[in-house]
Amino acid sequence: MKRPALFLRLVLLVSTTVLLAAGAQPRASAVEDFTFIQATDIHTPMSQSRDVLGLLAGKGEVDLAAYGIKVPSPSFAIATGDLTEFGGGNGWWEEYLDYWKPSGLKVYHALGNHDNTWHSLLKQLRGIGQGPYYSFDAHGCHFICLMSATIQDPRPSFGEDQIVWLREDLKKVSPETPVFVYFHHPIGGSEFCSPYDWHRVLDELRPYNVALVMTGHSHGTVARVSAGVDEVIGGTTFGANAGLTYVSVQDRVLRVAYRRAEHSSPLEARLEKPIPA
Repeated sequence: MKRPALFLRLVLLVSTTVLLAAGAQPRASAVEDFTFIQATDIHTPMSQSRDVLGLLAGKGEVDLAAYGIKVPSPSFAIATGDLTEFGGGNGWWEEYLDYWKPSGLKVYHALGNHDNTWHSLLKQLRGIGQGPYYSFDAHGCHFICLMSATIQDPRPSFGEDQIVWLREDLKKVSPETPVFVYFHHPIGGSEFCSPYDWHRVLDELRPYNVALVMTGHSHGTVARVSAGVDEVIGGTTFGANAGLTYVSVQDRVLRVAYRRAEHSSPLEARLEKPIPA
């Protein structure tokens, strides 16, 4: 009689362990104070873009003058597409990477329509350990790169494979972890064949703590609420709006400011909000 009772207890113990493991969610890490750069629409070989990215060389603590505070030195940069004018031909990818070297920053790249329509940079991006879509963790936050730029087609899209990947990637993320998402084309843009294309991306993101979506393409610099999420369109590194976007998290407050090339610090406030715990 003892053996069946012992067997029953073992079965109950194993079943309880399996159920607890199935219901367990990833734990959020503490969010640190940090700063990063968003650069977009660089269009190599634009020489002005080289000069603007060169402004990041040798910089320490940042005077976030738009908010009257000092924030940590940027720890990395995100480039939200149109890295080149016509993709990987004529050595433009290598030239683009050279633009970043004086900064000493780790750079995470997303592809734009200029990078994919003619001579796609996807092979080059995979060659440096990134790809069409990928994610990484930094400072207690989760960062997701998506590819809105269609290969050999100027119209933006998010393929089904990308949506499936996004769904699986988010399963590793605690609902409390701040999530930053970046891709090239702004949310709601008329170039998408259907609003369904970007709506289904947002449907995957909504259950999570999305702090910010970062895009480019328009060469404008603006913060707005798009379909219920905060979005920053990051400007460009050449022309009338030449500059860089600074993104800072300090004491769980997110601040975004734009630095025009002719200024020594980010003077233009774009977004300030607490990040929910």
